[in-house]
Amino acid sequence: MRIETVDYRRGAVRILDQSALPAAERYLEISEPSELAGAIRSMKIRGAPAIGIAAAYGVLLGIERALAAAIAAPPAYIFDREAEWKIPPAAGIDPALLAGAAQEAAELLAESRPTAVNLFWALERMRAAVAAEPDDAKALCTGAAREAFAIHEEQLSIEQAIGRHGADLFPDGAVFLTHCNAGGLATAGFGTALGIVYELRARGRRVAVYADETRPLLQGARLTAWELSRAGIEVTLLCDGADQAGRGARRGRPNSGERRCREQDRHARRCARVRSLRSAALHRCSVVVVRPCDVNGGRYTDRGARPGRGAFHTGHTDRAGRCRGLQPRFRYNARRTGRGDRDRNGCYRAPRRG
Repeated sequence: MRIETVDYRRGAVRILDQSALPAAERYLEISEPSELAGAIRSMKIRGAPAIGIAAAYGVLLGIERALAAAIAAPPAYIFDREAEWKIPPAAGIDPALLAGAAQEAAELLAESRPTAVNLFWALERMRAAVAAEPDDAKALCTGAAREAFAIHEEQLSIEQAIGRHGADLFPDGAVFLTHCNAGGLATAGFGTALGIVYELRARGRRVAVYADETRPLLQGARLTAWELSRAGIEVTLLCDGADQAGRGARRGRPNSGERRCREQDRHARRCARVRSLRSAALHRCSVVVVRPCDVNGGRYTDRGARPGRGAFHTGHTDRAGRCRGLQPRFRYNARRTGRGDRDRNGCYRAPRRG
């Protein structure tokens, strides 16, 4: 089941406002790159793949605004992902003006989430597309639009491939324990870890999910539970720390989505938490890492800590007392407990020990 998390329609970036969920399903029409950067910063749109798509669209939005301002009678919109583009005659328009607008938008977006790998990956692709046409304004616009829409379509294709490969691992009646939100809300609309769940459901198999609550915005309660319930999938919400004690730890398969990896973090695994991994090993449950690209080897990676104030944040309310907060990043090795590693190309089994 696809969720319309982010799209480019009639000259504006359309996003599902995740800060309003689950109380309201509200869409925002964003017409300025600065406004989009603010939406990323405030987590109105979140999830690495979704942020990457939004970043590409933000650069295209900057080009559209500059092009509309440079012509006497601009059309109501220029670019649309599903409709014919209305690129006006570009004679007399300086390509450097459009390239400058693209660069300005990219710089604004880069500051919105400094740790988002997909964001910088998408921005680099858009910069390259713009730089490929330095002398022709119309070709620059066309190349940038094609690249932005290709990033969206490629991400969706990757998610669907992950779902198909991942669903081959699990029988009818599979139960999953998933951490944070790696479904349609965090991606191009299908999901990475939850994409397997959706594919199993599409094949007519029974499936159930235990979803952890997670800070800073209770992603399990507000997002994962919402989108699974919306799709008619059985979901049970677990409080943080309950993953070892409940039926989810004994019967479920911890299932973790992973963002596009930095080169220096090629061996990192984004597994829910060490506690979940140890619990899975104790109860002989398989751990599945779901990711968009090949990552070889495996080791512990210390990524430091997120801002401590996140430990005090409950929903939209800060509950800070007179103490410090600690919110470690959860990037750990899955090699010792993992049974399968799943990406868009297929399954990579963990090496046997001994």
